[in-house]
Amino acid sequence: MLNLRFGGVPEHFNAPFQIALERGFFREAAIDFSWTDFPGGSGQMSKALEGDEVDVCCVLSEAGVLAATRAPSALCLVGTYVDSPLTWGIHVKTDSAYERPEDLQGKVFGISRWGSGSHLIAFVEARQRGWEPGEMRFLPVGDLEGARKSMQEGEIDGFLWEKFTTKHLTDSGEWRRIGNTVTPWPCFVVLARRTVADAHSAEIQTVLEITSRICEEIKRPSEFRQWTEFFSSRYGNSLEDAAEWLSGVKWRCQASVDSSLVSQCSQYLREVGVLPQGDGNGVPEGEGDRVSVVHSLAFPARPSSDSISTEAVAEDCSGATGSSSFVAQTAEEPTNTQGVSEKAPGKDGGKKSEGSQPVSSLAKQTEETSAS
Repeated sequence: MLNLRFGGVPEHFNAPFQIALERGFFREAAIDFSWTDFPGGSGQMSKALEGDEVDVCCVLSEAGVLAATRAPSALCLVGTYVDSPLTWGIHVKTDSAYERPEDLQGKVFGISRWGSGSHLIAFVEARQRGWEPGEMRFLPVGDLEGARKSMQEGEIDGFLWEKFTTKHLTDSGEWRRIGNTVTPWPCFVVLARRTVADAHSAEIQTVLEITSRICEEIKRPSEFRQWTEFFSSRYGNSLEDAAEWLSGVKWRCQASVDSSLVSQCSQYLREVGVLPQGDGNGVPEGEGDRVSVVHSLAFPARPSSDSISTEAVAEDCSGATGSSSFVAQTAEEPTNTQGVSEKAPGKDGGKKSEGSQPVSSLAKQTEETSAS
């Protein structure tokens, strides 16, 4: 039985992989699947992939394109996991004087790691507001807990992170969210070690197909109330926040990568100076970007399944996907939804994984990697 080591952030988006694992679907397909949480985000996962600590990871699209472009012989994109864009909350300490994103000009942004999603998005957010690159200041903090400590001690002034993952901090009054930034591309891609993609493309595709069936189940309108309660219990959000998140997320979970995703991410990475003109490997811009970073497993790009999307998908998310630039928003009030009382699906009754601990006995624990 082939062992495939997958990983991702300990957030709502990756629950379908863990549910499929808990139900035994991968083992039925003769795949010894394991999952490891990476609280340090995409930068931590890229290092773990290059260090042979994990085989495949679901990473932020911009970070995946960056990692595969910088190390095309080692890493490659093999699929798109989530089609909806990611909403990054712009956070400050509650008692700070900052009221608007513009107030953070020249201030210190916490980032999980150099080259991580929080680093890249903070940089692009700054560029969208016309700030000079030279005035950007960053401090690596490791993960969300590191950001909390650094914010409390006054080492950082602002921090960008997925807004539902940080909602408990704004609800408790520890942080304030003074704005949002929505990415104009699908938020998560599937990044793999190239040797694994070459040798086991069929098995990777099988994992994505199995997980896609869980995604489809979750997005059935008839199951909305049960799954809302499941996500609320498992990830510690209110029922209203869980319902808002579930309404907006749109999984693709396919071995396909669109040219527009790669070219858009590459363009922004060049504009903020993270990548040189061209891709740094002698490959021209445009379609060459995709040839350089996308494995043949993901050619040709296939459209996402309509069955995964429902009418509940938020209009602001679908609109942002087609945008040509980041959409800066002011902080909004959560959407009111009806209460949930039915028992939620899930084998473990809503157990929440902690830190970088494996969520199953099959998962291999991955140590925290240091910033480069």
